[in-house]
Amino acid sequence: MTLGCSDYLDNCQVYDQMGLCNIPKYFELMKKYCEKTCHLCNITSHATPQPVQPGQPLGECGRSVVPQGRVIGGTDAIHGSWPWQVGLYAGDDDSKFFCGGSLIKPNWVVTAAHCINDNLPVASYRIRLGDWHRFFPDGTEQVRNASKVIKHPKYNYPSLINNDIALIKLDHPVLLNSHVNTICLPKRDVAVSLNSTCYITGWGKVKHPGASYHKLQQAQLPLVSNAECSQKLSASPSGGILNVTKQMVCAGNLNPNESQGGCHGDSGGPFVCKDSASGKFVLQGAVSWGSPNCNFAQVNKQYTVFARISKFRRWINLKISQN
Repeated sequence: MTLGCSDYLDNCQVYDQMGLCNIPKYFELMKKYCEKTCHLCNITSHATPQPVQPGQPLGECGRSVVPQGRVIGGTDAIHGSWPWQVGLYAGDDDSKFFCGGSLIKPNWVVTAAHCINDNLPVASYRIRLGDWHRFFPDGTEQVRNASKVIKHPKYNYPSLINNDIALIKLDHPVLLNSHVNTICLPKRDVAVSLNSTCYITGWGKVKHPGASYHKLQQAQLPLVSNAECSQKLSASPSGGILNVTKQMVCAGNLNPNESQGGCHGDSGGPFVCKDSASGKFVLQGAVSWGSPNCNFAQVNKQYTVFARISKFRRWINLKISQN
């Protein structure tokens, strides 16, 4: 055991698989007995939120004051390095995290259509920005409620999970600062270069079975052509059920020694690529589907598929102007 960061029970791995590491009411027990497995060695139970410091508004989309660091595989993100990252919750319960999203304007978020629950009242959508650790305040969070939820009218048409995109309007704009900023949108119908450097971020699973992770994760994913993506899909369990369409973009690394994919992100969360000319990050995708059940035995057999944002620029602009 490592001095200062150890487990004191034999069942810590089991508790982690049950999701107890990520449930606030079990924090004191997990901190006391399973701090190594639950990654709580440097987390205190008495964290108190600090007021948000406006700082110098960034003013430009796709830029981060905090560097992303060198990303190889999936790893904890640096706090503040992906300031457009959004977490979606059902009501005020921190355990009811269900999807990710991307801030595209101070009062608008892009997410996946499959994240939208038609039975959940609009006012019950809770949007958290500037977050890093989902259960303990970092002092940079801003929380908003939804005032409108708009799902693409052709979601699931003409095939399953096609047009998987939605917009959420916040009840009032966020304050842009060093930890909360907008992501740039791509030009309409302009395909991202396959040579681009791209990243997926979110609180996705880091192992299976297991719950969503408590710290923001990041992974670099290489783009692949839709043709290659379709070929790989046809040999997977999803072949014959799902289709890769022009409204989708694919990415992933099928090297068995480098297992990273959509499980390092969240449904609806950002897939961003760096523009070589401006140095800004551009939102090229919203996480749609990939490895079934985030089973890491399947991650190396199927790419992660995203809603291709460039195909929805006209729709996004229209809905924002109308609302």
